[in-house]
Amino acid sequence: MILLTNQGKVAFISPEDGHLLRFKWTATLNTHYKKEKWYLYRKMKNRNIYFHREVLKPPPGFGGEHKDGNGLNNRRWNLEIMTQSDNIARSNKLRSQFWGRKEAATGGVA
Repeated sequence: MILLTNQGKVAFISPEDGHLLRFKWTATLNTHYKKEKWYLYRKMKNRNIYFHREVLKPPPGFGGEHKDGNGLNNRRWNLEIMTQSDNIARSNKLRSQFWGRKEAATGGVA
């Protein structure tokens, strides 16, 4: 399924998660690590509820990760549960592969 956000962004979800469309979802830009990444979220009592976390329902101490790095691709095959430290390690590895140099993995510090 495809969901169009109010920012003109396109988000992908699995058909079995269509029940979550009863809520109003919007896209938000995260510029963490100087790389733009969009996520799907909604507000509930002044908290951000992220779509991928609603799908995965990770246990305490765990989070969700988009395997392809696209925060708007919320299809189940693209999501996995992992610890925050595993997520950071993966992000550093992907960033290093993308930039092809050591300082990418250390946030620019050689």
